[in-house]
Amino acid sequence: CPVEISPQRAVVRYGDPVTAKCTTTQTARGIGWEATVGATGMKTDVQSVTWNVSSLTDWTAEPKCYGNFLTEPKQCGKNLIIILYKYPDSVSLSSDSPVDQMVEGIQYQLQCEIKNIAPIQNLTVNWYRGQTLIHNQTFSHNTTRTPGNVSATLLFTPDRADNGQQLTCEAELNLGPEGPQPPPTNQSDPLSITMLLCPGAVPECPLEISPQRAVVRYGDPVTVNCTATQTPRGMGWEAPVGSTGMRKDVQSVIWNVSSLTHWTAEPKCFGNFNTEPRQCRKNLNIRLYKYPDSVSINSGSPVVQMVEGRQYQLQCEVQNIVPVQYLTVNWYRGQTLIHSQTFSHNTTRTPVNVSAALLFTPDRADNGQQLTCEAELNLGPEGPQPPPAKQSDPLLITLKALRSIGLSSEDCPIQIRPSRLVVRYGDPVRAECTATQPLRGMGWEATAGPTGMQIVSQVVTWNVSSLTDWTSEPKCFGNFYQTPKQCEKKLTIVLYKLPDSVSLNQTVQMVEGRQYQLQCEVQNIAPVQYLTVNWYRGKTLIHSRTFSHNTTRTPVNVSATLLFTPDRADNGQQFTCEAELNLGPEGPQPPPAKRGKPVMITVLYKPVFTSTGPTAVQVPPGTRIFLNSSADGNPPPTFEWKYSSASRVQVTTNRDTSVAAVTVNSEADAGAYTCIAANTEG
Repeated sequence: CPVEISPQRAVVRYGDPVTAKCTTTQTARGIGWEATVGATGMKTDVQSVTWNVSSLTDWTAEPKCYGNFLTEPKQCGKNLIIILYKYPDSVSLSSDSPVDQMVEGIQYQLQCEIKNIAPIQNLTVNWYRGQTLIHNQTFSHNTTRTPGNVSATLLFTPDRADNGQQLTCEAELNLGPEGPQPPPTNQSDPLSITMLLCPGAVPECPLEISPQRAVVRYGDPVTVNCTATQTPRGMGWEAPVGSTGMRKDVQSVIWNVSSLTHWTAEPKCFGNFNTEPRQCRKNLNIRLYKYPDSVSINSGSPVVQMVEGRQYQLQCEVQNIVPVQYLTVNWYRGQTLIHSQTFSHNTTRTPVNVSAALLFTPDRADNGQQLTCEAELNLGPEGPQPPPAKQSDPLLITLKALRSIGLSSEDCPIQIRPSRLVVRYGDPVRAECTATQPLRGMGWEATAGPTGMQIVSQVVTWNVSSLTDWTSEPKCFGNFYQTPKQCEKKLTIVLYKLPDSVSLNQTVQMVEGRQYQLQCEVQNIAPVQYLTVNWYRGKTLIHSRTFSHNTTRTPVNVSATLLFTPDRADNGQQFTCEAELNLGPEGPQPPPAKRGKPVMITVLYKPVFTSTGPTAVQVPPGTRIFLNSSADGNPPPTFEWKYSSASRVQVTTNRDTSVAAVTVNSEADAGAYTCIAANTEG
């Protein structure tokens, strides 16, 4: 469309003025602005027109610059993108429970209440502790354009470092590069945090455990020391094994177990004190592990015959291991690591069996190689180094000595011409296979046209008079005196069929600005993988869709959708859809295509004035003046003239023009004469 709007996007504060200019880049019969406020009507003999509003307060404003032209496009328009914004009336912070005093470790739900802000889509709520940003939340999913109220939640768990700090929330409007910089913000009043000191929470428990974390093999001994950093009345260990009871007159106590076999052991060191905290405890973090009883690859045999290029699923069976959370199963080809799998999501603390899968596709380099799998426990820096691991017995791979096994098709000494064929369903097809070294015999395997093995000949032809097998995959094979003793190559065939029919669903009457879903129905076409559905408005391509993900080889029905929003320029246009098969350079050129019957679109749209008379005129008494107004709309508009007290007015109207003939005899005939054009759309 040969009109340009500057700026293309306007960010305007509610109630502020706004100006945008629309310029044509080719000669126009007339241009103008359509808008709920500031509409200009159509201006003739101008190259530009300005939309100007002294105070923008319409939240749904979507001004559109349109032009009528002597050449194509006869009529078109462009929208000005407007973001109308408003600062919130208030921003405040509240809570679901009293927060004048908070307890360390308890979670509080704080609410930031933002009143009467727009647009919410561009809002970010920021939470601050002092001057530090601790959380933010956006609302980009909310496309409401009018002012609304927003409530943003912060789940806040205070600790002692928060005592005396202030929390605030802030509403920030991020309106893009065209908006005010920095982005406008409104902040709540601060909320001061006062920590409530509770026994066991503040001050910190004066006990130290060494080591803080113990990694122990199942059945091994374990020893951990607990020391008080202030004089206790008594201290000790609680545990399902190795409890000490409370010891008095000591500064430290040892938890000692000669053979740890309790999977859920969670020993705690506790202390009783004369001052705060009166009583507290600390947990020892224990990781009890066990090597697996066995690790094996479930093949049923230490030697496995495989076929090159086929995929196999191998299982590594790990029996009776713990903790699975720290297990890694490694797969090796010889000494080379080829795959690893972890199980960090499994937090089971007791022994379990684990099965880890490997999808393996062998090639000739794998012939004679050994595969192994290994269970490795990565228990962290406190665990044994290197990490303990147990490996399966090796699995020996041998590749079957069958046709094409042991070498790729590229190394097979036969050539197929052509290497790729594109054939219309039911047409004849022919391909030649030639051996490039002496051979015992060669031939074609195929569901149609097999030759059997031909002795002596260096060339053999595959020939079918009418190809109708959708799954046809002919192979040329050869038996040779030297290596390779036997191999084969495939002929790539694309069998295609044009559709029985292509049709467009009959949605012929539309309303400007509404979205419609048009369906192109393509019946009985193959292969869909090479199909492109093209949509045309007149002779102009407006949309294409491909189906390359669908590898079905047999004929199917396809439905392709076009989401279409018409405007007045589409009225009377013809729409068609086309099924095109792009079969590659070996296929027919240009690509075969079939079009549906065109559908003519009728677009209903509200009237727009295309020409008007002068805005003011002075005439002497006794003069007869003709006031002209033309409007374009569908259905054709009706015209109504409004004026004050004139009595000698004669109105003549045809399809798109109305003329008011006014005889001016006195002051009573003077005043404003307004023409209104209306139809069912506005």
